[in-house]
Amino acid sequence: MHANQRSITVTLHWQLNGTNHQSTIVCDDSPPRTLIPILATACGLPEAQYRLRAGAANRPALRKDISISAQGINDGSQLWLTDADPPQPTQLRCLIELSNHAVFFAPPAGISLTRAWLLRVLELLDPPAYRREITQLEQRNSPYRFVSNQEHCALRADQSGGWIVTSSRSDLITRLNHQPLAANRPTLLPEHAMLQLGEQGPELQLHLVPFVRI
Repeated sequence: MHANQRSITVTLHWQLNGTNHQSTIVCDDSPPRTLIPILATACGLPEAQYRLRAGAANRPALRKDISISAQGINDGSQLWLTDADPPQPTQLRCLIELSNHAVFFAPPAGISLTRAWLLRVLELLDPPAYRREITQLEQRNSPYRFVSNQEHCALRADQSGGWIVTSSRSDLITRLNHQPLAANRPTLLPEHAMLQLGEQGPELQLHLVPFVRI
């Protein structure tokens, strides 16, 4: 401890060789950038990148360049010395390709697929194709007649970074890569997939692509 520098008594938690350890220690009120190498050596941890976290091992890391007391650490606090943040799962967007090759991204919050919604998208992206479908619907020849005007199925982002498809309907067919979906059973989408809405309904090509923030 440096002269005139405050010391803080904390309980430090760490993991070594798959075993959890903890010890009550007295440390300087220093920034984590200074403390972490000292603590890692004292705990017998191999040379690597580490983070200090307060309250739990999965909490956000303390800022490196600010003293720990300025970040709410006082006598009796619980600190975790953990590995550096693991890579975050890649965020994927779901690209939907209609049978006429018009393409659009599903909204990040997800989408409920209905006949009206798909036709609205078709109208925006390809007006001539939309007019043909409307004429064929009137003649009962369009594959869109097999799509429900209520929610036929839903696409949603998954916590792992992927996407899932769910059908809540047991009265309507929804096929993923030619396999019928069971009602109310979320199914993880592969990177490329074909989704058919209805017994002879339109086939949508689904592609999961990385989201790049510009």
